[in-house]
Amino acid sequence: MKAAVYFGPQDIRCTTIPDSMLRADHEVLVKVTATSICGSDLHLYRGALDGIMEKGKSQTGHEL
Repeated sequence: MKAAVYFGPQDIRCTTIPDSMLRADHEVLVKVTATSICGSDLHLYRGALDGIMEKGKSQTGHEL
């Protein structure tokens, strides 16, 4: 699957990560066909959370 991964300020890349696994009967997988960004994404992109983001592992995005 694809994910927007944080590598540092102004360095967010679309990368391939392992597919998610269902761990409980009440969980579902959703195929996202469109997404967007919002103002909080821009703060992240500009490095506002750089000190707490795990570079190369932290995935971004919450707008579906």
